[in-house]
Amino acid sequence: MKIILRHKGGRVVKQEENTDGMPVTTDIPMLRDKTIYQLYLIKKDKIYNKSEIKVVAKMCRVDFSEARNRLSNPVVLIAEGNVYEMRDLLQVISGYDVLYEVKPSYPY
Repeated sequence: MKIILRHKGGRVVKQEENTDGMPVTTDIPMLRDKTIYQLYLIKKDKIYNKSEIKVVAKMCRVDFSEARNRLSNPVVLIAEGNVYEMRDLLQVISGYDVLYEVKPSYPY
């Protein structure tokens, strides 16, 4: 199978050649997405819990005492990045029992 990425009408499309030799074209919206997304941790209670401290420490690459300091607000910006970075960050944070929000809304 041969895969070719092409620009077509301002869009990036993936073209694959199947076993019949006929081209198959697929649109990949993530390749066109230039949005910078922000990942926010939302505290469940007024006092932070262990999962929230662990997430902030891991995502922000700080020690636990610094993570606790960053949790002084009810909503904390913990990361920002492009569509692919956000995909990877969401895989990490989904393994923890915490509330979070992505702005703007992450459509993938």
